[in-house]
Amino acid sequence: MNVNRAWQILPGQLWPMDSVQEALFINNLRESTKPKHFDRDDVSLLLAILRCGSNLETVLRIAPGVKPGALLGAYDKLEALRFESVMSWSKLEADITLIKNKKIMKSVGKLMPHVSDMLTLDEYLDDPSSAVSLLGEIKSSVQRMRVFAGSLEAILAQHKPGSTIGVKLGAELYQPNNPGVYGNSNYLPDRIASLSPVRVRDLLGESKFDVIL
Repeated sequence: MNVNRAWQILPGQLWPMDSVQEALFINNLRESTKPKHFDRDDVSLLLAILRCGSNLETVLRIAPGVKPGALLGAYDKLEALRFESVMSWSKLEADITLIKNKKIMKSVGKLMPHVSDMLTLDEYLDDPSSAVSLLGEIKSSVQRMRVFAGSLEAILAQHKPGSTIGVKLGAELYQPNNPGVYGNSNYLPDRIASLSPVRVRDLLGESKFDVIL
């Protein structure tokens, strides 16, 4: 097995699945099992599979104790939490007055804590025009990161699994110890494979002192 980084513990393309690959992986899981109870180990394994771009059959062969139903249960939980946060951000984009809605801002903060922290400062809560201006700047930054991530993902789709250039480009998207695009504070994750360890921890409500994967 060609392991290029310490976190790449599973065989695969050695960079995160794109949206099409992730959807196919999950659809294949749904065809063979139903969501089942999961624990944190199942979450960590799911993330490793998605980040390494691994094939489920290969993983089952080298680790026969893997529980597909638990992986699907973990995925559905994370996806529900991710989607809720993204929807809260969409509502905030459309209505700046929601910065006074604690539930919405807490949800936004699961994926973009800096946005929640900044917009809930007294200077913005008390000055709507300043809040509108700041929100506009943040929206532009989020869009730039979305486009940048998409361009790298499109290039990666042209490379063979495990290629040297592909692994290098993939590390620009995800690198746990040196956050890449997916770890950028203005990146809004569009799928589970693009969640950084910190965002996974925040979505699950884990302590910042817990080990995060």
